[in-house]
Amino acid sequence: MKKEKLNLTIIIVVCVTSFVALGACLINKFAPKEKTAAGFAPLSAQYAKACSNDGLCLEKVVLLQGQFVLESENVLKAFVAENSVNGDIEYFCFDSPGGDNDFGKFLGNYISKNKLSTCVADKYFSLDTGKEIETIQSETQCVSMCPYTYMAGNERVMLGKTASFLYHSSSDKFSACGVCLWSSKNESEAEEFNKLLNTYIENGSLPVNEIEVMITKTFKIPPETTKRMSIEQLKHYNVVTEFK
Repeated sequence: MKKEKLNLTIIIVVCVTSFVALGACLINKFAPKEKTAAGFAPLSAQYAKACSNDGLCLEKVVLLQGQFVLESENVLKAFVAENSVNGDIEYFCFDSPGGDNDFGKFLGNYISKNKLSTCVADKYFSLDTGKEIETIQSETQCVSMCPYTYMAGNERVMLGKTASFLYHSSSDKFSACGVCLWSSKNESEAEEFNKLLNTYIENGSLPVNEIEVMITKTFKIPPETTKRMSIEQLKHYNVVTEFK
C-alpha cells in the first residue's frame, strides 16, 4: 500500500511539473517579446524614408526591421489592415537578421504577387518623427532568409554601399521553449529556394541570374557562419537591380 501511494505521489508530481513547464513554454512562445532568443527585436513594420549617405532617398517605404519570427505574419497582416497600403507603398525595405524561413517565403510571395519593390539603404528615417532610425547592428543588414525575401522585389534597390547582404546555408533546428537545442545543415532547402526564386520571376519580378549557381555557393557556407556578398556579386547575380 505504501509503495502504491509513493508511486501515485510521484505520478502526480511529474504531471504537475510537466503541466507547469508546458504552460511556461507556451507563454514564452506566444507572449510578445522585446528580444528574440537570438537577441534581436522581433520584426516590426513602420512607414519610413530610405536614404543613402549621399542624400538620395526613396519615399513610399515600409521599413521591415528585426528578426523573422512566428508572430511576424500577424504583424504584417495587422500593419496592412491598419494602413491604406494600396498606392501608398512602393517599397518594402529591410534591416533584418532573417530568421523563420516560412515567414520569409510568405513575405516574399506577398511582395512579388503585389508587384512591390524592395530596398536596403544606408539609413532610414521615421515618417512620424523625422529622426533617423537606429539600425539593428552598426550598419543596415539583410541576413540569412532576408536576402531571399528581398529578391522578391519587382525592382530591387540599394541606396548607398554600406548595407550588407549576408548569406549562409539553411539549417534544421530542434527547439524547446524558444531555445535552439540542436541544428544541422538542411540540403533539401536548396531546392525550395530554387523554386521560390523562380516563383518570383513567374509573378513578374526581375529575374535573378544563375539561380542554381548562387544557391549552390550559398549552401556551401556553414549555417553557423555568414558570408558577405560583394557589390560585384550583387550585380553579377542581379540580386540588386538598381544601385543609387
